[in-house]
Amino acid sequence: MAELPNLRPEPRPQLATTVSDPEGQVRVRFAPSPSGPLHVGNARTALFNWLFARGHDGQFILRIEDTDAARSALEYEQAIMQDLAWLGLEWDEGPDRGGPAGPYRQSDRLAIYRAQAETLIGDGIAYPCFCAAERLSAEQELARRNHQPYRYSGACRAIEPAAAARRRAAGEPCTIRFCTPVGPIAVHDRLRGTLTFDGADFGDLILLKSDGVAAYNFAVVVDDALMGITHVIRGDDHLANTPKQILLFDALGFPRPDYLHLPPVVGSDGRPLAKREGGASLAALRGAGILPGALNQYLATLGWAQTDSDIPVELERLAADFTTAKLSHRPAHHDEERLHHFQRLHLRRLPTDLLAHLCIPFLQRAGFVATPPSPAEQERVTAIVVALHDEIHHLPDLPEQIAYLFRPPAAEAIARRLAPAPDAATALEVLATRLAAAPVVDTEAATATIRAAATASGLTGRAFFLPVRLALTGRDHGPDLATLLMLLGTTEARARLLAIRHHLPR
Repeated sequence: MAELPNLRPEPRPQLATTVSDPEGQVRVRFAPSPSGPLHVGNARTALFNWLFARGHDGQFILRIEDTDAARSALEYEQAIMQDLAWLGLEWDEGPDRGGPAGPYRQSDRLAIYRAQAETLIGDGIAYPCFCAAERLSAEQELARRNHQPYRYSGACRAIEPAAAARRRAAGEPCTIRFCTPVGPIAVHDRLRGTLTFDGADFGDLILLKSDGVAAYNFAVVVDDALMGITHVIRGDDHLANTPKQILLFDALGFPRPDYLHLPPVVGSDGRPLAKREGGASLAALRGAGILPGALNQYLATLGWAQTDSDIPVELERLAADFTTAKLSHRPAHHDEERLHHFQRLHLRRLPTDLLAHLCIPFLQRAGFVATPPSPAEQERVTAIVVALHDEIHHLPDLPEQIAYLFRPPAAEAIARRLAPAPDAATALEVLATRLAAAPVVDTEAATATIRAAATASGLTGRAFFLPVRLALTGRDHGPDLATLLMLLGTTEARARLLAIRHHLPR
């Protein structure tokens, strides 16, 4: 192989303008690939970047890494932005709002990557590689047979630059490779300390593919450099890329950012969550009625050394408290019960009208409320939420939880259960009569009617209240009877009482 040239050239004018760094302002980025929906793991990464930026009066940049056209889709890009906005993680610069370092979509930055690659060729630290796919496949097969990791042989390094330029000018297909130096590469990570890698393990990195599209590591370095990214907070699945990227930062003459690689978020099987995990996607969680505040508070506990709280905590407080010094070195476990704990906390503090609005889609799916809901239905759902606010914990369970308010119990089944109770018919009949004489208009009137009926029946305790509750709801437990009468209404309550009474012995 040719002798390695100097990889730390003197600073030179850049081919694209870098973003200034006023007084060391923190600039972080969240850079998803639009190849699938956001899941809990990469939402946690976005949150930690946002918290770090806001806690340091810095800037949070959204960059879309879509150079893999076969796997990227505009629908996922749009979904990612919708999910981030839903979480309240507003970005300062991005594809939809621009900024001084744009474009913010990698597919719009191809000319920038090519210009930077040409600069490295001119500096003698990158070169065209004309090796055919067959030759590279043969090298890979030889390495496999020898039980060795594959590294490119460097055959095209020996081509004279002038000859290589002529071949490129003639249209011969080629990639652009980086002259990877052999030797130790120190990576300082805020979580792990200093890690050492060897450039000899990498081979000559591809910077540009034969179609002119930038390879991942090269595009990331050019983007981070020209966007002025000061801190890179990402998953530890990128740790192996970091030494390669450091070499490219040095070769391009850009300062290295600070790195922090987060341990993964793992599922119940101990494997890192991935885009294939539909249940852990933000789309699925939103569909299940999870509140953004609850999800943010939950995400903050995935690797951040803070204890669970019984108080809802909002983003601003999380940003003020966030510190990388308290991040855990261990994988974080996705725990739906802990998520639902925070969901319950945040549901309790919701205003009644907002909670009622969130409940309606779930009741529509169950067929309890029309689409769109009528004013009367909206009013009734609001009344239900007022009465049962603290008992609403998981919105998908709500239809089953309150189904008795929308459909009467099976009369024959309830009658069979009450048949051994000789006074059940009396309790139902007396209350139905009282309701006919004095329809309930408020909870106070309902309470008075129930007490009067109990007195008139001569029954006390469960002998009166259990038959009434079973007739109204089909269940042993639930809201107090006065609340039930108000939620059902006088007419419906009487109809249910009489339907069960009809099936009881006289």
